[in-house]
Amino acid sequence: MDVTLDKLLETKLNEIDIPDYLPAQIMNYIQCSLMPELRRFILEQIKSTITHPPAGWVHQQISQRFPQIGFGSICRNLAILTKEGSILELDFGEGFKRFDGNTEPHSHFICYKCQCISDILQPGCQLVDLNKMQTMGYQVLALKVELRGVCESCQAM
Repeated sequence: MDVTLDKLLETKLNEIDIPDYLPAQIMNYIQCSLMPELRRFILEQIKSTITHPPAGWVHQQISQRFPQIGFGSICRNLAILTKEGSILELDFGEGFKRFDGNTEPHSHFICYKCQCISDILQPGCQLVDLNKMQTMGYQVLALKVELRGVCESCQAM
């Protein structure tokens, strides 16, 4: 297959056969040109679920459309999306991060039995008088409320 550089740049990586002889710099340039589309697709995947997925799940979903994209690229893009405030990075002490497409203030319920994580959108769940904290000399940078227990499904078992 005769592939021109222009065709490579305007076509998604997974829609053509990429010759093995291309220099690494060209491959890097092609992959970088796809990053905005990849990042948008990652964001869509995270916002489409309420399961608070880890990076591995995101990579598995993205690999179906972009099979050449590695786990490191997914992690870098998740970091960028987190830094720009498009998603939340969550750490529930599992040894890996999870991601949340709901960036509005809310709490989480974590089930001890099945490990499911649910959003708690109940008003007042994060009720703290931040003004009083400031007058007491505290500079609050983040507020995180986690509720832990047994979910309704596990209680029924």
